[in-house]
Amino acid sequence: MSSHANAHDCGGRVASWQFAGVSSEHEKKFKDAFCRQVEAVEHWVAKNHVPGPKVPPLKIVVSPEFHLAMSLVPAWNGEWGLMQFPASRVNAGQVNMAHELIHVYLPNGNRMLAEGLSSFVQDEIGSNPAFPNFGKNIDKMARCDMPQQDLHKVRLARLDRIATPDLMTIGGESQADSLAGYVVASSFVRFLIETHGMDKFRKLYARTPFEPGRRVHRTSDDWKEIYGHSIGDIEKKWKTKIEALTCP
Repeated sequence: MSSHANAHDCGGRVASWQFAGVSSEHEKKFKDAFCRQVEAVEHWVAKNHVPGPKVPPLKIVVSPEFHLAMSLVPAWNGEWGLMQFPASRVNAGQVNMAHELIHVYLPNGNRMLAEGLSSFVQDEIGSNPAFPNFGKNIDKMARCDMPQQDLHKVRLARLDRIATPDLMTIGGESQADSLAGYVVASSFVRFLIETHGMDKFRKLYARTPFEPGRRVHRTSDDWKEIYGHSIGDIEKKWKTKIEALTCP
């Protein structure tokens, strides 16, 4: 594994890089793209006035040992700023950099909101297609790539109870259940922002602040207080929109 400890770049945001299983060409491309994404994410956060904590120095580790990109769970475990990326995704140019950077800049104690916002930003400003939708329309994925009976069984109130760092899934523990969880969270958060605006979403997001080592749960009906409707009522409107879409 090649290591460049304390090699500050990306405007001093990155404290160190470590690469394994990646060619020097892909390493350079990744660094260049990552620095551009840092700038884009900081611009998005400032433009949308989403308050966040002071961002620690970033430690980037790329390795074939990783199967998924991770930064939120390491932050919860006390390693805020550590970002892990699979070498296979780096080599393929499919790293969800904006997604993982949002987890560092705007982490949240609610896993559904954290993953939904990260995926939303990846779609909006990401430099490449990446997990969970790889450039596909996330709403159509919820309609066409999930069995209809699975969408009917989704209860967003249950997903809203999933605290970071618990598994983001619609119910089971399979890879398909996990992917479906990300698709649902991504589609629903996009619906919230596009239908009700960023101001209300920002208020909702602030109700479950991120705390390393502590699972954060709701203590009041934030949905009714902020949106004027229960999460169940909002879920019905989201599902009506999704079910009206046509599949190829």
